[in-house]
Amino acid sequence: MKICMIIALMLFGFAHNAMGQTIPDEIRTDYTAVKKELGQVLWDLSKNTGVNIAFSKEKIQADSLVSLSVKNEKLGTILNQLFVNSDLKYEIVGNQLVIKKDEFINVEEIITLTGKVEDASSGEPLIYANVYLLDPSIGTETNEDGNYSLTISSGVQRLYVSYLGYKKTILELKLKKDSTLNIALEPESLLNEILILDEDLVEIEKSLSSSSELPVDQIRSIATLGGESDVIRLAQMMPGVSTGADGFGGINVRGGSADQNLILFDGVPVYNTGHALGIFSIFNSNTIKSAQLMKGAIPARYGGRLSSVLDIRTKDGNYKKTGGEFSLGALAFKGTLEGPIIKDKSSFLISYRRTILDPWIKSLTEYINEFVNKKGFAEYYFYDLNAKLNFKLNAKNKLAVSFYRGRDLFDNNVTTFTSFEGQETQELNQDNWSWGNQLAVAKWNSRISDKLFANLTAYQTKFDFASFDHQRFEEQDTFFQAGLYKSKISDLGVKLEFDYLPNPSNYFKFGVSAIQHQFNPGLINKNEGSDDIDNSLVLRQEDLDERLNEADISNLELTAFVEDEVNFGKYLTFNLGCHISNVQTSTKSYTSYQPRISFMANGDDFWLKGGISRMNQYLHLLSNSGLGLPTDLWIPSTDKIAPEESWIYTLGAGVDFQKGLFGKIEGFYKTFNNVVSYSEGALLPINSNNEWDQNIPIGKGNAFGMELSLDKKLGKMLWFASYTVSFSNRKFDAINSGQQFPFRYDRRHQIKLTLIRKLTENAEFSLNWIYGTGNPLTVPYQLIEFTDEDGVRRLLPIYNEKNNETLPDYHRFDIGFNFYNDYSFGRQKFTIGLFNAYNRKNPFYLELRRNVDRPERFEYAQYSLLPILPSLSYSLSF
Repeated sequence: MKICMIIALMLFGFAHNAMGQTIPDEIRTDYTAVKKELGQVLWDLSKNTGVNIAFSKEKIQADSLVSLSVKNEKLGTILNQLFVNSDLKYEIVGNQLVIKKDEFINVEEIITLTGKVEDASSGEPLIYANVYLLDPSIGTETNEDGNYSLTISSGVQRLYVSYLGYKKTILELKLKKDSTLNIALEPESLLNEILILDEDLVEIEKSLSSSSELPVDQIRSIATLGGESDVIRLAQMMPGVSTGADGFGGINVRGGSADQNLILFDGVPVYNTGHALGIFSIFNSNTIKSAQLMKGAIPARYGGRLSSVLDIRTKDGNYKKTGGEFSLGALAFKGTLEGPIIKDKSSFLISYRRTILDPWIKSLTEYINEFVNKKGFAEYYFYDLNAKLNFKLNAKNKLAVSFYRGRDLFDNNVTTFTSFEGQETQELNQDNWSWGNQLAVAKWNSRISDKLFANLTAYQTKFDFASFDHQRFEEQDTFFQAGLYKSKISDLGVKLEFDYLPNPSNYFKFGVSAIQHQFNPGLINKNEGSDDIDNSLVLRQEDLDERLNEADISNLELTAFVEDEVNFGKYLTFNLGCHISNVQTSTKSYTSYQPRISFMANGDDFWLKGGISRMNQYLHLLSNSGLGLPTDLWIPSTDKIAPEESWIYTLGAGVDFQKGLFGKIEGFYKTFNNVVSYSEGALLPINSNNEWDQNIPIGKGNAFGMELSLDKKLGKMLWFASYTVSFSNRKFDAINSGQQFPFRYDRRHQIKLTLIRKLTENAEFSLNWIYGTGNPLTVPYQLIEFTDEDGVRRLLPIYNEKNNETLPDYHRFDIGFNFYNDYSFGRQKFTIGLFNAYNRKNPFYLELRRNVDRPERFEYAQYSLLPILPSLSYSLSF
């Protein structure tokens, strides 16, 4: 009865073969035969593998002589090798193999199988899912929309479909013509989704770029700050990635700066990824579908930045049923709702997140200020809003519209009152900061043919930052210093990209784009000596706004790219491509040709890969790297400021130690050209009334290093550990007397460890430990005290070298526990943990000040940002 059922399914055409974990033709064995009868070879193979091989001696010419030698090879591959020049094939019937005549032997037809891979429970497309035959070198992966195309021989084929976190699906297909097959993968158990117990699901390295997948399940499982899962926090744990203290300053990849990272949110660039100055990211983990960090050997389809690419894709929303998730943590509340508009045809997703501590911050700071004879308080909050609509227009076309808005607001207004010998004094300190992103995206994707896919995207992305700082001292006379820093950038873009898969050996990607950039940078400083300021009035941000006439710069950037991933058999793959960009300024045209080449040579348990990439960056970020907090300004390339350029060279190797344990080593070397910096000394004003760009120092740099990592991806305890040694330098003719100096975020050594352990079916434990040598900083070699004409003692620092010292080493230990429960109405998760568990006072920045006990002396005071903090959150999904 079982045999009849299997035969009936095969005759049906497309049939799902519900095989167990052990498939008869995937059992491996060693075997050697020299001019031995075919029948005897089949009997030997049957005995060696324990698999019954049924055949008729008359039909297979059992007395024909064959020779072969294989080691640790699959039984199915051995049989295919035996039958390569015959009219025989094998089929799986139950737990045995049956040898029979191949009805397709005289049919030399090549067909194309195409379709989509989706989540069976939600209908979400699965990005970069693996689709391949028994020979894994004949295969492909789904694109960013979950589509695949595979050109193969007609006949009976076995198709494998796999994706991390989902059950592997195996299909026996009888293919006679071009066909469409949509495949729905079943998710693994919802409890502890990161758990992998099947070694077949742990795949050897396949990406040609120096990349790290950032699995969504790990994002939500690792120890967190305040219970907030964060994709950038996971990226920071990857080798070659460094940050300032506690994430401040963004991520810096392999010696590059934060502005040299191309951060893509559904394919659209984001200019600022940080809330709370980088402590949290703008990416709500409830909306993320996939994330990938590329550090080298960057494919030609990416451009516009020098150092890395972080490609984040968001969920479409559930096409089958309405659901959501609501969570409350120690720092923020967030809620997500998704579901079908028309079942299986259209979907929506909306998500909102906001901090909840601002009332407490205001009350606490007001109380503290009153206690020390001050008046005022501080306020801070941030929020994010994500929304997305998806419409399946027909079997080949889909339309998606998405929107994001996020903002940070920080106000600190404090007045200090003092009295000395009957003289009343008043000191005002104001800090008002505001920054945020906004994105609007419309995307149409289409399957033009079985081998050609198209994506058309139109978008607008905006970022603005404003910082008003004001210090005012009133005694007999009034002294004040005020500054307003503004940075605005707005892009209108359109891009058309194609995927073309003519055969399993080639995967072409090509496309064009146009971006209209609008920049409005501005910087202004005023003090009591400014002629246009009434010293008797307290200066407001609006007063400087009126006087700041920001520069208004508009440019058009055009790009084109083509790349081809070529498979030379099972063990060698190349990616060859070129990215071309052009930018017009008022009188100049900058055109950049950026070749990209990468390769990967691999065996069954090892790989070697490398690449060379030329990168170009039209945008620049001015960052003040003094002892205080930074003020950043986005500026474009101009007639006097050429685009930044870099060359990236990478070479690495890896080993599969079996049982889910992988080791990697990779080296890199980078060169930078046309990088920018603030001038030494006072910050010069930037507005439309001066030629500010001629005062911007332009220089070059380099970075090099090595990364070692060891990852365990199988079993109840998963962990990944890494060590990075790196060097990053900069050189400007107008800075540091023209001498080379260490880059601001140059961390010489880094060690990182992340561990996730499943304790029970409903609980898991995680920990992070990170160590890094201190960042460079500039300190004076001499302090000269003098008395000015008003009789005030002042301090004059004398500097002789930039970034001549380093901050103390940074290290931190985080722990967390996640507890899960399933109910009929949904699933709940409770998270508890500690951030910076041993309360390390990591340096945030240093301030030069007088010694309290000995006023004639000066000292550096170290400020730390985040002490030991509890992580606590509760979430309910349904």
